[in-house]
Amino acid sequence: DSSEVLLGRAEILGHDPRLRSTFECVVARSFGSPAVLAECAVAFLADGASLVSSEPPEDTDRWPAEALLRLLGLQADGQAALSVPRIQRLKKVGVTPEYLPRKIGEPARKPLF
Repeated sequence: DSSEVLLGRAEILGHDPRLRSTFECVVARSFGSPAVLAECAVAFLADGASLVSSEPPEDTDRWPAEALLRLLGLQADGQAALSVPRIQRLKKVGVTPEYLPRKIGEPARKPLF
């Protein structure tokens, strides 16, 4: 079993054919808004794979309506409160558009939702 660490921007690495749609899980903590996180992470997820995100301790739902998540090929797959922190799990259920993620910095400057 070999391990490799890559240093780079998700907006670039997400288009690398060796990495795109190959991971069973992407885990993120304090990455950014849901729109930025979802756009940058979805390109790495294999079909049926999960995106797991830490969430603020207050009981609020930061994630958008299902219809907006579906544009990325994602659907909400539940929240869990592990005392603190809380987590949100999303599941890849559709095709990720080839243009995602967009150019460096664009997800943060112009969020999809």
